[in-house]
Amino acid sequence: MFVPLDHFNDAYDRIHTSALTDDCSVLILAAADTDAVCATSIIVNLLKADLISYKLVPVSSHDDFEAVKDGLAQNPGKIKSVILINAGATSDVLYEFEAQSGSANGDVSFYIIDSHRPVNLANIYHDEDRVFVFDDGQVGTCAPRPRAWCFVSRRLGTLG
Repeated sequence: MFVPLDHFNDAYDRIHTSALTDDCSVLILAAADTDAVCATSIIVNLLKADLISYKLVPVSSHDDFEAVKDGLAQNPGKIKSVILINAGATSDVLYEFEAQSGSANGDVSFYIIDSHRPVNLANIYHDEDRVFVFDDGQVGTCAPRPRAWCFVSRRLGTLG
């Protein structure tokens, strides 16, 4: 799902609400670049101000993501929100974190804050409201789901 600039607070409210139920319910995966470090600092300060516990994991390679996926599969239910900073936009996050690891963490939501392009359309148009892609000011408005996307994704079985 696409999150426009004026709805960032709604997404944060969702993270905040889910964090009230567990000890460490927020996982932050941050790329090892300057923009990600700055954005991570801001997000961490927001979480601290709201007394939300979190786990911060720097990621710089595919192997780092594999380790995180294995950790999520071994501890289902502990993490409720995964925030990806300058990572994740170019791949189908639900497929990467669930289908490949063999686990179905249906209660985990993914929040992608990434300046890399192109954004994988599965992250924006997936039927499940569990993946949220934040607008960085370059997109403006999100077009309705293209009919071609629906046809192709249903044929491939990648859309809910």
